[in-house]
Amino acid sequence: MKRFQKTIALILAPLMAVSLIIACLPAIRVHAAECPSLFYNDTPWENDLRNPAAYFRVGAFDDFWIPLSLFEKLQNVKIRRSYDNNSKVLRRFTISDEGTGKSLSFEADNEYVQTERGPVIVLRTILYYKERYLPMRDVCHYFGWTFDYLRYGEDKMVVRIMDGTQTLSFTDLLAPYNLNPDTDTPDTEVTEPPETEPPVTEPSVTETTPPDVTPQPPQVVYRASRVILTFEDLDPVHTPEILDILSEYGANALFFGTGGQISKNPELVTRILSEGHAFGLHTMSEDETGLRDTDTLLASFGEENDLLYTMTKQKTRLIRLPEGSHSGYLHLGEPQKKALSDAGYVLWDWNLAAFDNDPSYTADMVFEKLERGFRNSFQPVIRFHCTETAAEVLPSILELVSSVPTMEIHPVTEATEPIVFP
Repeated sequence: MKRFQKTIALILAPLMAVSLIIACLPAIRVHAAECPSLFYNDTPWENDLRNPAAYFRVGAFDDFWIPLSLFEKLQNVKIRRSYDNNSKVLRRFTISDEGTGKSLSFEADNEYVQTERGPVIVLRTILYYKERYLPMRDVCHYFGWTFDYLRYGEDKMVVRIMDGTQTLSFTDLLAPYNLNPDTDTPDTEVTEPPETEPPVTEPSVTETTPPDVTPQPPQVVYRASRVILTFEDLDPVHTPEILDILSEYGANALFFGTGGQISKNPELVTRILSEGHAFGLHTMSEDETGLRDTDTLLASFGEENDLLYTMTKQKTRLIRLPEGSHSGYLHLGEPQKKALSDAGYVLWDWNLAAFDNDPSYTADMVFEKLERGFRNSFQPVIRFHCTETAAEVLPSILELVSSVPTMEIHPVTEATEPIVFP
């Protein structure tokens, strides 16, 4: 009998253990799978990059550098790559959105990027384990794509890039991973203290109790020391407003006008000069046709300078090409640059484009782009246009510069060392 009971016990013990586990299942929390770092639209991006996070966060703010290959996953996006035949190193690449016709052409060994319309802009890229990483915000803003991101845990991040074909909200996209974008933190279990533990009594606030210390945001470090403001296109409506703002802040800028703009707005040019701003030539008509010829180029600037003298009794040595010295149509070679220099001209390009003349850029987006530029460039030369957006964002830029002791608006003279595209 005892032997029989022992046998039954041996049989029932495992069954009872399994039953206990099943009974406890509702109380066991099932953790979601690890969330991927990158998504495109509604799809997680599977990749074999060496960097498991597949993104970079640089600086005190959220600046993300996204792998070039991820952008290729978006609809209508094509990437053309060119390699060095000997080392098989990526030398240049072009991102094209066939839906909008926009494109950006990158040179891997410098920061100058050419747009489909010709202007050259400056975008920093990062080479990491043979993959090229691009600045997410600038690239998305240029092409009109959008993005979501979420920080969670101590050092984890989720980033999603969208081209408009996504169907899920960011909350729904992250729900399977127990992440909630509305709280910026993952859902976690809260363990209640035992009932036997005495409640915690908060000390009463008295005059000797120190006040609560509010956490301070991370200190932003700006590399910029000398900020140079340049403006193109003498719009008769917005240029006076920009001059009023500059006067209010005691700031100087460099204005470029064409011959046509000078002849139509002589009083505006006179005001620019009388208020201590620098003025530069922008060719007679902003038409690049024929400017590849050195004689034609010199003749255009000479004619405009004569016109400036007729209107203001002053000439200038400062010049800028319609879309800079390196554009889709025109690329000044060393012989042309030398010819301009020998004629006494000082050529100016820029290293920080505001995009204030791009309808897809709001004033907030322009400010955000310029503020990031102040963190990356010792002497940012900003390319503004005399637009409504420029007038809207200019006070915020001047307030930022005045709030940082190490930064100043640097006036331009004919002796100032210029920024010139390579």
